[in-house]
Amino acid sequence: LICCLRLIGKGFVPYYFTNRREKFISILNHILESSSNVKLLLAVTVQIGTWLSMKKNMGPLTAKEKRMLTSKLIDLEYCGLPEVESQPLFHAIALIVMNMHKKYRVPNNDLSMSDGCKENASFLDQSLIGCLLTTNQRLRDLVTNSFI
Repeated sequence: LICCLRLIGKGFVPYYFTNRREKFISILNHILESSSNVKLLLAVTVQIGTWLSMKKNMGPLTAKEKRMLTSKLIDLEYCGLPEVESQPLFHAIALIVMNMHKKYRVPNNDLSMSDGCKENASFLDQSLIGCLLTTNQRLRDLVTNSFI
């Protein structure tokens, strides 16, 4: 299953707005919601992180899908996975969220921001809290410093 997800994720299916793409995104969403297999979750997380780190409008995800999948990634840290086994997963999630925060962050005092941008900035701030479960001290320091 992991190999299949990687092959499909690196192919063209996610880039074409077809039923196959919709089903693939639905499968990823379902895995994030219901799987307890850390290796599978890590593979899905890495694939989503790859898409989220692409330059604007280069990745296959819509803004709605980015927000939904990021939210699901953050929720993984609170679903009772074994702490020690899940550290690579939590580390990957923290890296993804930190990258998104760096990429999309707009100062809160920017009055020219639209309501949508303000909502995204608020979502990113809230998502940083989900990164605190990583045991990587360097990442935890980066997350903590982003609130200061």
